[in-house]
Amino acid sequence: MFAAGRDFLMRAGFEAATEIEAPVVFAGYGVTAPERGHDDYAGVDAKGKIVAYFAGAPASFPPEERAHFAATPTKVQNAVAHGAVGLLRLWNDEDEKAGPWSGFVKLVSGIGSFAWLDNGEAHDSYPQIRGSAGLGPEPSQLLFKGAGVSYADAQAKPSPVVLPVRVRIVKQSRFADLGSPNVVGLLRGSDPQLAGEYVVFSAHLDHLGIGEPVNGDAIYNGALDNAAGVAALIEIARAFAALPERPRRSLLFVAFTGEEAGLIGSDYFVHHPPIARDSIVADINMDGVSMWSFTSLFARGAEHSRALAAAVDAAASADGLPVVSDPFPEQASLVRSDQYSFIRMGIPSLILGAARDAESRAQALDWVRNRYHQPSDDMSQPMDFEAAARFTRDQFLIGYGVAQADARPRWNRGDFFGERFGTAATKEP
Repeated sequence: MFAAGRDFLMRAGFEAATEIEAPVVFAGYGVTAPERGHDDYAGVDAKGKIVAYFAGAPASFPPEERAHFAATPTKVQNAVAHGAVGLLRLWNDEDEKAGPWSGFVKLVSGIGSFAWLDNGEAHDSYPQIRGSAGLGPEPSQLLFKGAGVSYADAQAKPSPVVLPVRVRIVKQSRFADLGSPNVVGLLRGSDPQLAGEYVVFSAHLDHLGIGEPVNGDAIYNGALDNAAGVAALIEIARAFAALPERPRRSLLFVAFTGEEAGLIGSDYFVHHPPIARDSIVADINMDGVSMWSFTSLFARGAEHSRALAAAVDAAASADGLPVVSDPFPEQASLVRSDQYSFIRMGIPSLILGAARDAESRAQALDWVRNRYHQPSDDMSQPMDFEAAARFTRDQFLIGYGVAQADARPRWNRGDFFGERFGTAATKEP
């Protein structure tokens, strides 16, 4: 018997009570990618079983494809497609290197599950999964006892295997109705032919609220994540409104709720937009801004659309900056903020980043270690407001370029995301 909060973590479900007892199969990363010749379910029958899996995706995949397959919704959908009735997310050595299990428990304990209601039902709740949990290091290892493959070998080569155990998962959940709005502003375009198309600028307005005290402080302020992004959103809207002539396409400025709870606000928005969904040509998302000096730009998502890449290149050139590749591909950032909701709905999207010199890079990494999702992400931390203004101007220029272009952005021919989520109207012929 494992103890909650010590050996495992369990999030609330969307049914009052669920219970499942079933055999367990290990399915590597839980990824099926025929285009990469990879199937973690090959050779095991997951129907009616609990699937145990590692976080992440194969390192051989291109970074943003890897990010997509590593995303929890993708893994859950794949498990459901294979007939699974339960899920166990295993803790491995890579997880422990990133941060100890004890710290992870402290970070996420007590956080509920959130969903927007779709005809009275929790959207994307997957009732087929009757139980799920995240296991700590010790129980993760115990599952492999007598399996014919060691836990260490399973990490080195995560191949599917039937585990010689049955697991019982019992979950009871309490419910509360919550309401939190998205905030939307509109600036109509000036071109009679293009004003019916929309470029979205977005940022999330939520953070973590009041939580576990750190050094006596329980208020998680979210100054950079993401009050800074919302401030940039407002300033960009102000700048567009002050132009002598409005841009050709219309602009939507959207502050999303529920990003920290799982992209809830943006997912709702793309399912229920205030304008026709196919009239949205692109999303430029801001999850923070650069509060340190920077020497180059990168744009996650832009490489999937020539038009978005061209808009980034033009903005960077105007600012005298080079465009570089993502310096942190392992962070899977493309799927971790609101632009991903648009991508999954077939809309080309990007999130801008700034690359730094060694000193500023060290500042950024220190921020991730010591302030990200901590009460210390507040206004007392060092901030370079000139750098933030410059970064915001760069995003303005990117959006301006998209709004002024003759043609809407389209997915590149044969693009991974375009083939999965795009339509004939949004893909290059």
